[in-house]
Amino acid sequence: MPGGTVGAELMRVPFFRQQVYQCGPAALATVLVDAGVDVTPDALVPLVYVPARQGSLQVDMLAAPRHFGVLAYPLDGGLAGMLAEIDGGHPVVVLQNLGVSWYPRWHYAVLVGYDANADELVLRSGVTERYVIERSRFLRTWQRAEQWAFVVLEPGQFPARVNEQRYFEALAALEAVGQVAAAQKGYEAMIARWPRNADARFGLGNLLFAQGRIEEARLMYQAALETKPDHVGAANNLAMSWLRIGCADRALEIASTTLAGLDSSNPLYAAVGETAAEARSAQASDLAEDVCDADHFENDENDEHDADHGEGAATRR
Repeated sequence: MPGGTVGAELMRVPFFRQQVYQCGPAALATVLVDAGVDVTPDALVPLVYVPARQGSLQVDMLAAPRHFGVLAYPLDGGLAGMLAEIDGGHPVVVLQNLGVSWYPRWHYAVLVGYDANADELVLRSGVTERYVIERSRFLRTWQRAEQWAFVVLEPGQFPARVNEQRYFEALAALEAVGQVAAAQKGYEAMIARWPRNADARFGLGNLLFAQGRIEEARLMYQAALETKPDHVGAANNLAMSWLRIGCADRALEIASTTLAGLDSSNPLYAAVGETAAEARSAQASDLAEDVCDADHFENDENDEHDADHGEGAATRR
């Protein structure tokens, strides 16, 4: 059996007995409480349980943790990937088909351990706190559910086997539901781990921009472009950073150069065009050349700029 050791079991992981058809809320509460969230299965029912289906949809299972400020990270490494998470201390939510392909019986459980010598896995499942199952039997039920699994992580925590892009996407989804502080902690952790990751710097730059911390945001966008010169979102928002403090000429130069290199079919083409147009119309009030040629400027706290260039103006993705 794959795994870093002959076995491991996360004894600390709590257990919630499943109510009728409500394995989703029970499994989700198991991993959320383990991640430090104070929640019960009953509280999760409105978020994930669909009465008409007598079950929970996968998309809702991934979305619900974000409302509590924690990260839902999908796994794709097969059984070896899941056992690596157990070795790393992370229980894993799994989806099984306990029926057959043409008559499925979907069931969520939580993988908490494995024993390589006995060729067995340990689950929190249904009404059984420690459900021991043969590896081969589990794999049949899991493969019929397309090997779907995920872990829940505190912001800034990483899965045992992490993919940079998937981790960024999970943070972006966290940010999208308003969990800004959690997303920011995650972006900062990404930058510490992968200093040349342009997307993490772009994401953090957007959060800083929205907070009015324009100089810090500009530096993030600039750093993103240094490692990924074709990052259109970072280029557009770098232009907006300059525009925000009244440096229209510099903003127009960046936006125009970016626009010239884009095909009109690019999803950000219109956004960059709008930035260029806004910079062009603002040129009459451009600040002194020595200010706009500087490599460093102070955060702008002028209410007029806040009104003219609203907090939500930056390109998000």
